[in-house]
Amino acid sequence: MTPFHFDPSAVFFCQITGGKTYHVYSPTTLTEPELEQFYFRGMIDIAQVELNKRDPRQEHVFQLSAGMGLHQPQNAPHWVESRGDISVSYSIFFETMEARKTSRTRGFNYYLRRAGAEPRPPGSHPRLDAIKADAMGMWIPCRKTLSAVKAVALGK
Repeated sequence: MTPFHFDPSAVFFCQITGGKTYHVYSPTTLTEPELEQFYFRGMIDIAQVELNKRDPRQEHVFQLSAGMGLHQPQNAPHWVESRGDISVSYSIFFETMEARKTSRTRGFNYYLRRAGAEPRPPGSHPRLDAIKADAMGMWIPCRKTLSAVKAVALGK
């Protein structure tokens, strides 16, 4: 079983053998603060969120068997159960430059929210979004470098 999470990119999920039950929700079931918690770190990984905060009426369940697949939108929270003893699947991740820009804007909004501001979601002010995305594009590598330098200085 794969825990309830969302991925930072669109996914094309293909079931090769065996079966899976795929539970997926619309990306709109996530709040901006939930998304920002993930994107401020500049990670390319899954982000776990709480299933009990979702409206069960918004759950879409797909029974996948060999030869079937589905498209999972970016940021669509989901969880997956394997059926049977053997289940093999393959996921193809797809991300556009525009999606990366939106991700960096969310990362910037995380810091604004921590400072007490109530930032507008991406898309509200495209020019301001571009400035936020560019700032995060510079900050994320700097922060990673500073963390590495700190680890070396502390002997870790």
